[in-house]
Amino acid sequence: MLSTLAAPLATGAAAPVGTPGQLVSADAIARAVEAELRARLQAAGRTQASVKVAGRIDDQTVPAGALSTVVGSIAGRWPRARVGVPVQLRVDGAVARTLTVWVESQDLRNVPTYSADYPARRAGEAVALATAQVDMNCCAGDALESIDAVQSLRLKRSVRAGQPAMAADFEVIPDVQAQQPVHIDVARGAVRLSVPGIALRDGRIGERIPVRADDGERTVVSRVTGKQKVQVDE
Repeated sequence: MLSTLAAPLATGAAAPVGTPGQLVSADAIARAVEAELRARLQAAGRTQASVKVAGRIDDQTVPAGALSTVVGSIAGRWPRARVGVPVQLRVDGAVARTLTVWVESQDLRNVPTYSADYPARRAGEAVALATAQVDMNCCAGDALESIDAVQSLRLKRSVRAGQPAMAADFEVIPDVQAQQPVHIDVARGAVRLSVPGIALRDGRIGERIPVRADDGERTVVSRVTGKQKVQVDE
């Protein structure tokens, strides 16, 4: 992505005597880059994020003509704490100078964070969260909207204490959870019986999953019919 900022944002003073062309001040370049990156943050919904040029920029001398500043695409995930931004100074549409401008960013927000380390598949109701201020440039995606948002969910992956609780960390608890006890209903004509067993895979109502009865080693494929309930149709 290239974003072009018109000459009023980038033009500095005239070039020194004896130097053909025009001078583009470091301050003008910094203002142009910061303005463009703030606009990108706003467009991405990062309304609380700040951005400022952190590295040294030298004044640039370019040929006379219509000047524009083009802020290029940022490599990798952005926003992040510090990043090099490719910038072109163009005169009459042609590239006159290319430079890298170093920029720092912060996105401080009060969000739910994990109070301890937790393994994957931990039920949300057993996950303790506390609100803390975090620089959300640390992470891609959205934080949980509230501490109470995980009661019917479980963790998809392991997490560490102090990390922000992200919406993508959680998933809806399936109707049958792997390695948890299940009631296995067996239907054989008019005869129906129920035995305890263990689910070998997660499953949702209507899906077929492998289960093992407590009294045997044989694995059978069964249909999920309810909360920790499956049925073997024979």
